[in-house]
Amino acid sequence: MQTKILNKDLKKFFSNVTKDEVKKGVFIDFEGFIDKPPTLIGVLIENEFTQIIFDKNLKPAADKKGLAINDAKQYLTSLAQKAKKESRRIFAFSQYENNIFREFYGLDIDPYYCDVRFIAKKLKTKKYQDYILKSRELKKYLEMINFNRPAHLGEQKSTKRIRDVLAGLQANNNIYDELTNTQKSKWTNLLAHNKIDVLGMQAIVKEYLKISNT
Repeated sequence: MQTKILNKDLKKFFSNVTKDEVKKGVFIDFEGFIDKPPTLIGVLIENEFTQIIFDKNLKPAADKKGLAINDAKQYLTSLAQKAKKESRRIFAFSQYENNIFREFYGLDIDPYYCDVRFIAKKLKTKKYQDYILKSRELKKYLEMINFNRPAHLGEQKSTKRIRDVLAGLQANNNIYDELTNTQKSKWTNLLAHNKIDVLGMQAIVKEYLKISNT
């Protein structure tokens, strides 16, 4: 997947946000495999969180959690249209989600996008100057603001969790109840990880607003 080179004006736009934009914001996080369309998305709009599964092979697992299966292009097109029609910003961490919209679905969400990593960097500079940030991953910024993220969710485990659940379903005739307890836990933890990351992004932005003039 090709990463878009951002100019100075676009970087500035992606890192500027108002209180009203945060209140109406669409916070999203994809889970999936590198250089492939996303497997699922977590979406938070006005404190209502939803997860949509895009990979039909995960239907038994989705059904078990009461999650909808939807066509990715159809859903993401609708989400982009909602942002445009209702003047909502789409918040995500880094440019990954923005690149997914553009590269896989031909959707330009630059006019509505907000890069939470840029905001997290500004928050550190203004409030946490003495904090030693070991990396620029979302998890580390959440640690910086003391946001509760359970340790068992781990780091960079989403791909393996998805792969193992898919393999388990394939080996057990798509019967979710036949998965091992470990495989079921991986599905539960994947969804929990996704939700925590979305809520964490919102927490970062809200904390930044407290010290900004917007």
